[in-house]
Amino acid sequence: MVYEMGSLIGDPVVSYAIKIVLGFLVGALIGLERERARIASATKEPRSLPGIRSFGLLSLYGTMLAELSKDVSDDSFILQLFVAVLAVLILILLLMYIYIRFRYYKMTGITTSIVMVIDISLGFMVGLDRMLEAIATSILVTTVLAIKPSIRRFVREVSYKELLSGLELGLFAFIIGPFFLSHPIVIYGIDISKIYLLFLMILILSFVSYIAVKLKGSEAIKYVALLGGLVNSEAAAVNIASILSRHTGLRDNVLRSVMKNSLYIIISAMLIRNTVIAVTLLYGIYSADVATRIVGSLLVVFAAPLLLGLLAWYSRDLDVLKSVEVVIENPLSLRTAIRVVVVYATIFAIGYVFISIYGSSALLPVSAIGGLVNAGAAILMVLTLSRQLEISVNIIASALLVANAAAIFNKLFFVRTVVRDKNLVYATVSAAIVASSALIIAAIVMIVAPTLMFPLI
Repeated sequence: MVYEMGSLIGDPVVSYAIKIVLGFLVGALIGLERERARIASATKEPRSLPGIRSFGLLSLYGTMLAELSKDVSDDSFILQLFVAVLAVLILILLLMYIYIRFRYYKMTGITTSIVMVIDISLGFMVGLDRMLEAIATSILVTTVLAIKPSIRRFVREVSYKELLSGLELGLFAFIIGPFFLSHPIVIYGIDISKIYLLFLMILILSFVSYIAVKLKGSEAIKYVALLGGLVNSEAAAVNIASILSRHTGLRDNVLRSVMKNSLYIIISAMLIRNTVIAVTLLYGIYSADVATRIVGSLLVVFAAPLLLGLLAWYSRDLDVLKSVEVVIENPLSLRTAIRVVVVYATIFAIGYVFISIYGSSALLPVSAIGGLVNAGAAILMVLTLSRQLEISVNIIASALLVANAAAIFNKLFFVRTVVRDKNLVYATVSAAIVASSALIIAAIVMIVAPTLMFPLI
């Protein structure tokens, strides 16, 4: 957007005065960072290198050049020649600066040279009445220059595998994603765009969790529980159980407490993830009023289990393990995402067949079975079928609650297949019963006292 200073202020003289001041300041801001970086640098750069004044004057030169260019016409040869000479002159000065920097100071970096060209362009933008664009660009360039140490640390610490995973995530999100998400693709009643959205969300959660666990995983086991639960709660429960089974020095009561609190955190993370999935899909399928009622009922019912997870997060028992083995080896869980998609397709096919035969009454048992396998896939199945078969809001909300309750209990089966320690198994059973009971009690209260909660009807 172009902002005409003359029209805003009215007086051309005042407008030009503001331009030359702003034209100097957008460059001086960059010069301030360059000069500050030279002072803070361990290898002191020569004081003759550009700073606040040099960068400010360069951007002011760009502003003056833009103002002169407005008056250039076909019959003003002298003015055209003058503007052309100024442009060539600044190019020569830049080349001389690069040569002197390399020849006498042995500095091969070109960042300052590139920034000088940008600096002139910023002043030119001010002269063309693009004030906000010039200010925003100046702030962005200065920020990029100021975070150079952080960028260096990031480059040193990031591995090629992590970089490649980030590029793959960008490929799925910004290259392939628009093809699926720009318009619905329905095949035999299955909305492919919704499946791809679920696939993409799992990839994003897995990548973010990997980075966070890499930074925080050595501090406490609760980070592994939280971030693992966001990606795959079943895998997270198995991971925690395997870690604790190797810590034979812990007392039985401490071992049970750590396992139980870890599961509360995993369950809370799972419920948060499932709520995000439900919100993303509900507001894309139903009207805002219907979606809000369903989401409100979920939040009320999930409040108690989420409170358990919050209390578990601050439990001191989790601090007994300060160093844990982080087993999130791949930053991008393609296998997990693909498995969820396959599970969803399977659950959808089974659910579609049963509901086609027995009607909407079959949705609740199908949701329970789906939740035992994967709650995210079960939620996607419920919402997809509900739109096609015009299932009531009450049944939809109930099916979502049943799927999440089943997903709480399935941790028991997964943990039991991995470890044989009775303390870990008993802790898993206890956590599953308490969390699911809290969920069921909240659902009953919501139904019995609808005026106090979010009514489904």
